[in-house]
Amino acid sequence: ILRQDASDDVTITGLAGGEAGRIVLFENIATADKITLAEDNASSTAANRILIGKPNLVLYPGQSVMLVYDATASRWRAFGVAPTPKPDTSQNTTSGTSVDFLKIPAGVNEIVIAFSNVSLDGTDDLLVQVGSVGGVETSGYVSSSDLNGTVISSTAGFLVNRSAADQTVAGTMRLTRATGNVWVASHAVRIGGSPTLAAYGGGRISMAGELDRVRITRSGTDTFNGGSVNIIVHP
Repeated sequence: ILRQDASDDVTITGLAGGEAGRIVLFENIATADKITLAEDNASSTAANRILIGKPNLVLYPGQSVMLVYDATASRWRAFGVAPTPKPDTSQNTTSGTSVDFLKIPAGVNEIVIAFSNVSLDGTDDLLVQVGSVGGVETSGYVSSSDLNGTVISSTAGFLVNRSAADQTVAGTMRLTRATGNVWVASHAVRIGGSPTLAAYGGGRISMAGELDRVRITRSGTDTFNGGSVNIIVHP
């Protein structure tokens, strides 16, 4: 059993000591930080590299994976399915103007954003923006959202249509990697208020770099005054 701690998010590209049939249970025992096992990464000696079958395997605190050494391939192989993705820490949207989720591991292919009765003190729409090491991208989006037959669009982010200060947003937005750094979005949410409505829509962006952050903000100058938001990342 290899119990690995971490004081920050780290990437591991290989393990020494491989021999035919050796089995290692690799466990992340950190309290908050993620460990990423990289797929066949050239940063390690060939015989120490790990074959996962996808770009990366992310281990959240408390998660583990079985590694078996394949002497024929001279590689470690991840055995069985990847650990179940864990949500990032939920954040309140009871004040302020934006919420950021940072340190999203490279190589993820899907991110689910969960809105739990998120509200603003005015009539602004919700806006979801993505970013890379260069910062949050605030332009280049093709995004639309339909609220009760009224469609609005934005180039500043992935839009969720709402039209009144008393309206809350509950539901999900799904971000999916289409190819490379191109991401598409879709959402279906309940708009609470009087009357209760539903909003749905989608969008696309071609990013400048690898996605590593998500921001939830608003389309204008309103302030958050209720609810919470969370994300779940899928390798």
